[in-house]
Amino acid sequence: MKSANKSRQNPAPPHALPGFQLFEDKASRLYYFCCGDVHGRPIFFSQAYNAKDNASAGLNAVIRNASKPKQFKTNEEAGAYYFTLHAGNHQEIGRSITYDDADKMLMAIGYLQQVAQSEQPIAEIPQETTAKARSADLAPPVEGAAKYTFRIEYYDADKGKTLKGRIEHLQSGNSMALQGLHPEVIGNFIQMRLPATTPPSGTNAVHVASLRIVNRPWEIQPGAAPQTNASVELVMELTLGSRKVPQIELEVNAQAIGGKQHLALNLSQVHVSEKGQILFALPAAHFSSGLYRIHAVARCNSDQWPTECLMQVF
Repeated sequence: MKSANKSRQNPAPPHALPGFQLFEDKASRLYYFCCGDVHGRPIFFSQAYNAKDNASAGLNAVIRNASKPKQFKTNEEAGAYYFTLHAGNHQEIGRSITYDDADKMLMAIGYLQQVAQSEQPIAEIPQETTAKARSADLAPPVEGAAKYTFRIEYYDADKGKTLKGRIEHLQSGNSMALQGLHPEVIGNFIQMRLPATTPPSGTNAVHVASLRIVNRPWEIQPGAAPQTNASVELVMELTLGSRKVPQIELEVNAQAIGGKQHLALNLSQVHVSEKGQILFALPAAHFSSGLYRIHAVARCNSDQWPTECLMQVF
């Protein structure tokens, strides 16, 4: 990925953090703000400001306008996709990095909207003493070993009545909303993203799978309506190894992130290709504007393949 703003080089923020952060570029003594993805990599930048107060006002304008799909404008130049965010007076107030795929760009818009509408859109800058204490509590890393990192955040949204939060897998960017303390839900989320181990006799074996959208009836530009009687087409790819699985049972759930809209689908005797691919479709009429998590589980006897992906609908 490269900077979408070809007239200037975006400065690197001092901390790699998810969410918005305001910072001073020490080289130019100018102020900027940016938004980091779940890994802390900046995906959205402001213009340069001479004063910190002006940069702060610009950041607040971005947080206000990010909830309005019509304030976004998507662009494509020579196969590179990026988006800009505009204030009510049509002035550009922020610009994304470039993406080689329109879906990745739309996912970034959805993430930016989700961060802006969260209870804590601005990232907390970690204190040095906290970082040192945290590192002291960790076991020493094993050289060459894979690392799996999860983050859980809870917020007291209504003064002790119900805790709300989310859990994130930082390597994949997958996340899930949490409402209340549910250890089994959190445990299942983590287990699905850890490598499968040899299960005890009589238990289900969990295998790796992937899920991606191959066709959707929405245009790239925000505000476009789906085609009549159209469907969202998806392909699920199973890691079969030496297994021969001609048919499976498929369970699909689509949940609106931050909303109540939900779609559940159960299919039996679903055909699996020799390459382990499953093609299926979801009716577009069930989706309104928002960000959705689509979770799918394929099952055959004691084997199961769970996976999920995100979909942005304007």
